This record gives sequence, C-alpha cells and structure tokens, in this order.
Amino acid sequence: MHRAQLHNGQQVVVKVLRPGTPEQFAMDLDLMAFCVRGLGLLPPVRHSFDLERMLAEFAGVTRRELDMCVEAANADRFARAAVNNPLLYIPAVHLRYSGRRVLTME
Repeated sequence: MHRAQLHNGQQVVVKVLRPGTPEQFAMDLDLMAFCVRGLGLLPPVRHSFDLERMLAEFAGVTRRELDMCVEAANADRFARAAVNNPLLYIPAVHLRYSGRRVLTME
C-alpha cells in the first residue's frame, strides 16, 4: 500500500501487486499440491480431510485476491450493501486508476 495524490490533489491509497507475485504463487501451489499428494497417502489424513478440495478452494480464493479488478468489484459491492449503515465507511475505488495489478482507493 502506498499513499499518493491524484492530479486534482485528492489523496489516495494505491495497492500494487508486486512483479512476479502470480508466478510465485503458482510455484507455491505446485509445492502445496505435492505435499497434499504425499499426505494423502497416510490413511489417518486421507480419511479425515479432503486436502485436495481444501487446496483447490485456497487456490481459487487467493487467485481472485491477486486480481485487483476482482477486489475493486468486491469493494464496490460491499459499499453498495453498506450504503445505509452510518457506522461503516467504505472508501471509493478509482477505477480510472486501477487495473488487474493496481487498486486505487480514496
């Protein structure tokens, strides 16, 4: 997260996905899948947990978190749901200055 200022002087916060993060995540997932396969050979683990399903869920959620467009849509949806709640303030997303790897919010 970084503080920044738009051309009009408005202060914003910018979340930038570091270069190589998706590729590193893919390698980490490969390693986790290898571990899941090994653990799945142990009967107590195999009978107690569906590690492959858990890993698939983790991978899907994390991939969505790595896409700033998805995060922007989630923030917008949350803001619309909370619009009548005076206890919540959801910062607006500046879509013009956001993309898959960058999220800009007030």
